[in-house]
Amino acid sequence: FYENFCRSIGREDWLEHEQAGPEAHAAMIAAARDIFRTKTREAWFDLLNQTDQCAMRVLEPAEMANDPHVRAREMIVDLPHPTLGTVHQTGFAPKLSKTPGGFRNFAASTGQHTQDVLAGLGLSAADIEELRASGAIR
Repeated sequence: FYENFCRSIGREDWLEHEQAGPEAHAAMIAAARDIFRTKTREAWFDLLNQTDQCAMRVLEPAEMANDPHVRAREMIVDLPHPTLGTVHQTGFAPKLSKTPGGFRNFAASTGQHTQDVLAGLGLSAADIEELRASGAIR
């Protein structure tokens, strides 16, 4: 990997510094930053993918939602929300074959279960309505 990377960025001279100490690494990192500024993200991605490199674009949040790789791995999924329409939702990172993650439902809206909870605690419908009329609950 390191050899291919050095050759890809035109710094074969770095091959002799693979086992160098922290000072040399700091200088190499600074130089690599300057080198990476010479091409666009897409140009580097295309170049590195022509060699045996493990490379991926660093995406902006807006780009990530529609990236083919992210979508293929179901890291962003579109789900129908009851009031907002279709929303992007983060998928599950672990892809387990026997116990796959899944989406059950959205979080409850404010006050969605108030009636059921208070009734379960023994309050009458009249008591709950009185609390709602006073503004204590929604």
